[in-house]
Amino acid sequence: LILDSNPDSGNIQRYQILSDLSGIEDALGCMDFKMAGTRKGITSCQVDIKGCHGIPLDIFEEAVMLSRDSRYKVLDIMDQCQSSPRPTLKENGPAYETIEVPSYKRKKIMGAGGYKIRSLIEETG
Repeated sequence: LILDSNPDSGNIQRYQILSDLSGIEDALGCMDFKMAGTRKGITSCQVDIKGCHGIPLDIFEEAVMLSRDSRYKVLDIMDQCQSSPRPTLKENGPAYETIEVPSYKRKKIMGAGGYKIRSLIEETG
């Protein structure tokens, strides 16, 4: 987002929302806005506002809508290459397993005050 505002009143006289995938506008604008998601909704959002005293809601809403439209275009291109997940992981793909831990046993895994989990993180990174 690039703003031209009145230095005396702070009122926005004109603005331009820039959209790209490489982040070139990050250094120039007053709002760095990133949004990711699927066709069903937003999965993550990050906003940095710098060099101005806030963004009016209507401009922010416009940025959200532009982000949605851009995300759909990227998803359309991805669907042309591969429209559904592979039935099996590649041999060198990540391996994972999901387990359910009953709430009454979670303290045993975490340790008092999270001691066990913090030591595990220290040991394994």
